Amino acid sequence: MFLKLDWGIIWPIVNIVVFYLLLRKFLFGPVSEVMEKRKKMISSDLDDFVFIQYLCTAKQCSDS
Repeated sequence: MFLKLDWGIIWPIVNIVVFYLLLRKFLFGPVSEVMEKRKKMISSDLDDFVFIQYLCTAKQCSDS
């Protein structure tokens, strides 16, 4: 009644682990880097927009 492991079960497990490691190396890493760069770019653009909006509001108040 012992669990018998044969190659029919071991190979798919090995293949899944290798596939996961390859995806992590060549897909998840580069995609995460691109997403982080985009996040920083969007944050910078939003900060610039808030600053420009503040300047425009301050200018309108000083013109009145």
